[in-house]
Amino acid sequence: FRRALSEFNYSHSSCYNGRQLDCLRIRQVECGPKVFLILVERNPMNHFDGVIFDMDGTLIESLLDFSAIRDHLGVAREAGIIESVAAMPDGRRQEAHKWLLEQEVSSARKAALIPGAVETVQAVRSAGLKIALLTRNAGVAMRIILEKFDGLQFDLTWSREDATVKPEPDGVLSACE
Repeated sequence: FRRALSEFNYSHSSCYNGRQLDCLRIRQVECGPKVFLILVERNPMNHFDGVIFDMDGTLIESLLDFSAIRDHLGVAREAGIIESVAAMPDGRRQEAHKWLLEQEVSSARKAALIPGAVETVQAVRSAGLKIALLTRNAGVAMRIILEKFDGLQFDLTWSREDATVKPEPDGVLSACE
């Protein structure tokens, strides 16, 4: 790993949604121009138990044009795409969800790895750390990526169908358990 350029620290040592967290500390570390890792620390002695990776822009070059997606779906620039689709009226929501899924699957099939992604995941695994993948992508798109790039192997994978999506903390907290 290159030395981290910047860090975001988040500490929590109480309960969240009934889950007891024992001195959980989460650090987001920038390792390069596009690679961000989330390091999960349970030990106050700076020993990390695991690393949580994002998918688009961290491990793969996403071909999703979020501006075009927003335009097609009529989603405001400041609004989340997934959240906006979920709030649409029933018929429109189903149509928008189907179209968005088609875009994600197409992008996943054409995606390329970011240079060094597999080596980074393998280095983390070789260090004895647990590895998770957390993405806002649909599970089918995530599975296409994992099958396409067999060097990307994780102890836990979390797509938007698994529960609430980031920035909600549920995926990170589940990975920490």
